[in-house]
Amino acid sequence: FHETIFAWKHGPVVKDLYDKYKSFKGTPITDFPESAPELDDCAETVVKHVWEVYAACSDMQLSEITHRPNSPWRRFYNPYEWSYEVIQPMSIRDYFKSIKKQKNDTR
Repeated sequence: FHETIFAWKHGPVVKDLYDKYKSFKGTPITDFPESAPELDDCAETVVKHVWEVYAACSDMQLSEITHRPNSPWRRFYNPYEWSYEVIQPMSIRDYFKSIKKQKNDTR
């Protein structure tokens, strides 16, 4: 994932995507690109897995997930700063690896 992810007040944000879709506000996004970017096999597997796990979640459920204790957003967001902190990609990777490991350990 090459874009920078910021810890904004209401959750993690990719600014370019925010700017592109902010006009939809609270309504469903209906303006999608005609074609999806090409992905290698590994990236495609990850995207499919994320879709299977999170596609049925509402916006509020997704927000709750990103705001959990120890989440990357929670670790980098500072409500007392006027600037937005960058959520380090390794933090996101490590967090979701730990969630996957916890799920595998409970099986």
